[in-house]
Amino acid sequence: MCENGCYVCAYVGSVFVSYYNHHAGHERELAHVPLRQEQRQQLASKLAAGIPFDDVLDSVHVTASPAQISNLQLLRKKDLQNIARDFGIDRGEVLHRNDAESVAAWVHKTRMDKQTENLVLCQVPG
Repeated sequence: MCENGCYVCAYVGSVFVSYYNHHAGHERELAHVPLRQEQRQQLASKLAAGIPFDDVLDSVHVTASPAQISNLQLLRKKDLQNIARDFGIDRGEVLHRNDAESVAAWVHKTRMDKQTENLVLCQVPG
């Protein structure tokens, strides 16, 4: 039985807290091993550069070695959302993965909004 945890007993006028940091009776599961700070920073730099979540996940999963499983291979979109939040990265709204189509969708959306319809001047090449 694993004793890791925090146990609290409240008495009239006082509180008693016991904290046990020792794991026993089970293996350390990879899914519960946090990413190292340098891994989080590398992922944050990709997110700050505007790389879509799916592309970041694909790059992590493609470069993973089947011979050596790591917690990075278990990375999920929610993990990336948490990293973006923790590093203060404003992802904004991505309307389409293709840059040209994303810009075109944003221009269309902006022109349809009564408050911003006159703010965008867009010259499409060609």
